[in-house]
Amino acid sequence: MSTPATGMDTTVSDAQTSATSGKQTQTSGQRGIIAWLLARTKGVRPMWTLSVSSRVINQLLMVAILVMAAGACLGAPLVPAMAWIAGLSLVKAVFRYLEHYAGHWVAFTMLAWLRTEFYDAIVPQAPAVVKGHAAAELSERATRDIDRIEVFFAHTIPPMIAAILVPTASITWVGFHLGWSYALVMAISAVFMIAGPALGRLLSWQDNRDLAATNAQIATHLGDSIQGLREVLGFGAEEQRLAQWEQAEAHAETIRRRVRRRAAVRAAFLMAIELATLAALVGVVGAGDVQSALLACAAWVALWAPLRGVDDFVDGLDEALASAERVRAAIDAPPQVVDAVDASAPEVDPTAPTVSVSHVSFSYDGATDVLSDVSFEITDATWTYIVGVSGGGKSTVAALLARGWDPREGRITYRGVDIRRLRLDDLRSRVSLVVQRPSLLSASLRGNLTLSAPNATDESLWEALDLVSLGEWARSHADGLDQAITLDGSNISGGQIQRLAIARALVAMPDVLILDEAMSQLDEATAREVRSRIRLARPDLTVVEISHQVDRIDEDARVLVIDAGHLVEEGLASDLLRNEDGYLSRLARRV
Repeated sequence: MSTPATGMDTTVSDAQTSATSGKQTQTSGQRGIIAWLLARTKGVRPMWTLSVSSRVINQLLMVAILVMAAGACLGAPLVPAMAWIAGLSLVKAVFRYLEHYAGHWVAFTMLAWLRTEFYDAIVPQAPAVVKGHAAAELSERATRDIDRIEVFFAHTIPPMIAAILVPTASITWVGFHLGWSYALVMAISAVFMIAGPALGRLLSWQDNRDLAATNAQIATHLGDSIQGLREVLGFGAEEQRLAQWEQAEAHAETIRRRVRRRAAVRAAFLMAIELATLAALVGVVGAGDVQSALLACAAWVALWAPLRGVDDFVDGLDEALASAERVRAAIDAPPQVVDAVDASAPEVDPTAPTVSVSHVSFSYDGATDVLSDVSFEITDATWTYIVGVSGGGKSTVAALLARGWDPREGRITYRGVDIRRLRLDDLRSRVSLVVQRPSLLSASLRGNLTLSAPNATDESLWEALDLVSLGEWARSHADGLDQAITLDGSNISGGQIQRLAIARALVAMPDVLILDEAMSQLDEATAREVRSRIRLARPDLTVVEISHQVDRIDEDARVLVIDAGHLVEEGLASDLLRNEDGYLSRLARRV
């Protein structure tokens, strides 16, 4: 959970100060985002064309209907005029339906593709992707941000094209049939009605970027507060968290009010132009040509909808592009680890150490090393403990062994082969990592266990459950393997969640199992029972357990002590504990 005193304050400040730096590149930035979105539309362009052309025809028919209605009022034969109006209205309804159907088909198809691309992009970025982004913030990008992009696909391109083609065609008709003086007045007004909202976007773009960032941080804050509810209540931080949330909401509302004020000004500006243009068209009347003026007024009124189309999508477009920018940043972010060009399934050396870490240094930020020149070996079919104080680098070692990141210096080998030469899928099928706070799916018990091995048999699932002392518990439930597990295991205990995660890893039959504080919520008797059962059932399994519970380590176990990013001690626990001034002894005295 983010630190209560700083998380939201920093966010609001960042959102407030980003306006200055962002204005310099906003135009090129918007063009780049639009180009990025358009590049993904190749498969939907025929339907998009149908939507655009249907909108143009629909609005041209509206112009024709209003002009015919005005002509009927001025003395044209009523019955034929009404027949034409009725027929054109039916045709107009068909094209309006096609416009909305095709437009929303394009939008929702593109949103589905974007979500798929988003997921495909963040999978290879894991686990590094959650180092700088809270899960709630990533969910905000995958859901609400992508939803907001719908405006771009459904409500931007068709109105923009129609706002140019429909007035152009209509004003040209007015010029040829009613007089070019009327056409000139309408053309000038149309330019102002298109240009006004378009120029207004230059003011609202940065606001919408800040609003998107603030909304994401609000989602992160709420997600952190819910996930860490026990800590918030335990430390009496409810009021502080609420105050931070209210501060962020107040900042978001300030931006919304600014955007709404600009929208109101634009609306008043457009209405003034519409009414002034009507007055100007009447004023153009010459030689008593009232009929032409009224027909021109009817055509002008019919153009209000297509011309206002630009203003209608301005704020939504800015919000859509701001959200697209955030989605694009996640999709285009380079993975921390990738398969090497020559990655393969090389022959491993069965006589080599299962895992060898040689002179490894690593930094998350590229500046400060969290591991420095660490070297050790893990031999086959052993249970090795890595211990140390919090923040010393133990979990970083675990992540590097599973290749969540690559070391800055040095190398890590699996049975003699540099793990960077192994395909990621191959490596992670051999090396399984179970973290302290694992995630469970909202699915059945079977669905959670088979995540690591979709084709696993029920027999292997029951075996894994028995190894973690959950077999009896699962069998006591009427639905057995089909019993429901709620999201993140909220209907079971923390210890059961950890044991289910270990069982899930065991189902995959890994060669190396890394337990990163994966038994921290188990009582000592249960933890010993789980370790004993795994040793007996999987004697060839190599286990690396990261733990702070030094008092639970067997005396004959091998121990590595990591402190401040350095390997400071290693050996059998019994030997290390004889040195009262040693690191392990000092850790034991803290327990």
